[in-house]
Amino acid sequence: MPPLRKRGSSDDVGEEHKRFKATIEENASELVCPITQELPLDPVIAEDGHVYDRAAIERWIAKGNGKSPKTNEIMGTALLPALQVKNMIISMVKSGALSGAMAESWQKQLHDQQCIQKCRAAAATGDTDAMVTLANSYLTGRCGVEKDTAKGLEWA
Repeated sequence: MPPLRKRGSSDDVGEEHKRFKATIEENASELVCPITQELPLDPVIAEDGHVYDRAAIERWIAKGNGKSPKTNEIMGTALLPALQVKNMIISMVKSGALSGAMAESWQKQLHDQQCIQKCRAAAATGDTDAMVTLANSYLTGRCGVEKDTAKGLEWA
């Protein structure tokens, strides 16, 4: 007869940890932007009630898409900042509750965004290295910015 396990054994704790982790990842998938398929850096709630990355849904709307990318139903253009969603994502990633490719991608996007912000600030003061970096980023679509030849040439 196998020995009796005490309640709260390491096996039980390990299984409970796995269940919690699976639940967190399953629920985090609800926060993924349907357009980018990534966790949003600047989450907003559109009129269809779903969470999107602001830049992605603004591009979607600007292209004249009058329907929800998630439900394909008619949708207005109003967007509300989703501050609680943003805070949840930050907390889950920083605590390690959310890990793996989803969290790594979000952290890379955040790093790229911060680098570009620093570059813009330095370029605005006349830093030529920062101007070249910004120009190259826009011309090639690197560092998390959308490829934009006009903006790239502004900084060149």
